[in-house]
Amino acid sequence: MAAVPQNFGATPNNPGSSTPAGGSGTQQPTHSASQIQPENNPILNVKAALPLLNKSLSNLMKIAAENFVHNAAVDNNGKIVEAAALHRFDKALEDFYSHCDYIEGHLRLAQECSKQHGYSARYTPIQLPLAKADPNVQPSSVLDAQKYGSYTNLVKLQISCVNDVHKALLDCAYSISHQNKREESK
Repeated sequence: MAAVPQNFGATPNNPGSSTPAGGSGTQQPTHSASQIQPENNPILNVKAALPLLNKSLSNLMKIAAENFVHNAAVDNNGKIVEAAALHRFDKALEDFYSHCDYIEGHLRLAQECSKQHGYSARYTPIQLPLAKADPNVQPSSVLDAQKYGSYTNLVKLQISCVNDVHKALLDCAYSISHQNKREESK
């Protein structure tokens, strides 16, 4: 497989791919901390994929123009120019759409992460304890973290709320089915 930007596994290895093996939009797989971080950040993945999308679009337009000129020459002169030298438009279009799908997927992921952050801030307003001690975190913010006991109380409260909602939905479903049985018996 050709060198692809971080986590760009969604791009098929097409012979009509517009990505050169040593292009500026590609990166060699190294394991430094600066290159591991973008794999977990969908916005950085989208930013890294935009130059590839640009190249793919320009390649698609170039191939479309070549095919258009070829077809116009065939229509006007009636003679067939060497068609073997033409690139396949469908492969270039597939390459372009694969880049678009990759970017769309990461944008949807970023949107879901943003929603999840909003839900977390709304339903768990107190900062949760960190799983690992982060050297970048100030000691005062660690002291502000929620204690385990109060965290379990919050979880129990949320579970009881979910149970109440579940019970209300079951009661509603029962009353609807019971009402439908009465209407059928009439």
